[in-house]
Amino acid sequence: MEVKAVKSNMKLATKLMLSFAGVAFVTLLLGFSGYYGTLQSDKAIKEIGIVRLSSVQSLQAIKLAANSIKAAQRTLMDLGLEKTLRQRQYQNIASDRKAYEEAWKIYEPLPQTPEEALLWKDFVPAWEKWREENNKFLEITKKIDALDLGDPYELAGKIELFSSDHYKLVAATLTLLKYEEAFSGGESHTDCDFGKWLSTFKTSNTTAQSLIEKASESHKRFHDAIVNIKRLASTGKYEDAASIYESQMVPPMNMVFDKLTALKGLANEDLTMAREMEHQGVTVARAAQQKAYELLDKLIALNANVAAETVKSEAGNANFMKAFSLIAMIIGVILAMFLGFFITRSITKPINRITEGLDQAAEQVASASSQVSSAS
Repeated sequence: MEVKAVKSNMKLATKLMLSFAGVAFVTLLLGFSGYYGTLQSDKAIKEIGIVRLSSVQSLQAIKLAANSIKAAQRTLMDLGLEKTLRQRQYQNIASDRKAYEEAWKIYEPLPQTPEEALLWKDFVPAWEKWREENNKFLEITKKIDALDLGDPYELAGKIELFSSDHYKLVAATLTLLKYEEAFSGGESHTDCDFGKWLSTFKTSNTTAQSLIEKASESHKRFHDAIVNIKRLASTGKYEDAASIYESQMVPPMNMVFDKLTALKGLANEDLTMAREMEHQGVTVARAAQQKAYELLDKLIALNANVAAETVKSEAGNANFMKAFSLIAMIIGVILAMFLGFFITRSITKPINRITEGLDQAAEQVASASSQVSSAS
């Protein structure tokens, strides 16, 4: 009897342990699903919020700075731009370079996919090539700025105009002396186009300044000679007028044309650099820029796509974890109800047997007592 009781107790203890172990296992499953979901969410947050968002922001900052540099270069190609505005473009380029270098430092240490790493490996030398060509462009523009002659195309055109105007005055003067045909204009050295230009043109170029000063003095004597020639011709003194032409008009005329030719030489030097600048900016630097831009756009698109794929993947994981948790919860409830029923049955059944046994024993004791009482 004692052995059977022990076996029964052992059996009941085992059932209880197994039952609670089952409940613990269901709890473990639910806890694991929550912990796994948290880990996946943390991983997705780091991938999207820290890696991809920072990558896209940094790469876009690099491109924004590049666009600003490109705009500044286009502005510098306007050689007629005011000095202060040209200096501002150089400052903008320096500021933009600092901005993209800071963005570069943020992006470069971030984790990269294998495809992204290959693109970055190609992008870095392409970017450096563009910067190198930009530096060559800037070297040329600074040399042009150092000449300080303004727009060389405009200057060359004006010099041609000034020369032409004064050649016409010389021709008109000779016609007057030879054919006695009067002409109007030419008396004022401040009213002609060259005189007006002399009063407004400013430069720090010492060579140009010297040429202009000498030309200005000769230019005044040239027009003064025309005044004297026309005055003498108006009174019929053509021989005296011719003498004035030879002595007072030809020397300053030659000096003016000589200085205009020298100025044109400076303008041509400026023009040569201007054409070199245009070729460097429009052809060479632009080609390098397009290659760098192409790779930069691919890097931006790749990071955006990786972020989108991560969102899509984690949305699928989230849906799976929700379904898994729901199923685990339902199974857990069913298992808990079953175990509750099983445990209750396992406990009450032996107790009922013991109770029935005690009742029977009590009845037997009562019956025996009754019989003993009757016998007495």
